Amino acid sequence: MKLGDAAIDWGHFVEARHRLGQNFPCEMSHLSIDGSKAVAAIEDALRSAKAHAIIKPAGQLKAEAFRLGAQSLADLAEDIECGARDCVEWGQGPKELANLIAQLRPTFAESVNLLENRANRLN
Repeated sequence: MKLGDAAIDWGHFVEARHRLGQNFPCEMSHLSIDGSKAVAAIEDALRSAKAHAIIKPAGQLKAEAFRLGAQSLADLAEDIECGARDCVEWGQGPKELANLIAQLRPTFAESVNLLENRANRLN
């Protein structure tokens, strides 16, 4: 899946960079490292058929992605989080989320790559 620059809200990214100042590299690291762990946790929860275990990492990924302007990633994580909440509410497993979760790793990887490339150009 190729997202392209439209996957990132560059205005939000520049604003976040300005607002975070010296903490910006730390926030980029959080998205890269913690986001990678969140993606793995979501995939593991899907394989284990534990919808409740998807909610927290999806919510964290959503927040971190949104904070830096990775809008496509934030939207996808939100869809997964909401879907997992629905599964829990209805007492269902998360298999209905498999297609969304399959999009998560490539969307995450491309979003982080786009953000890091732009951040490196600005340094």
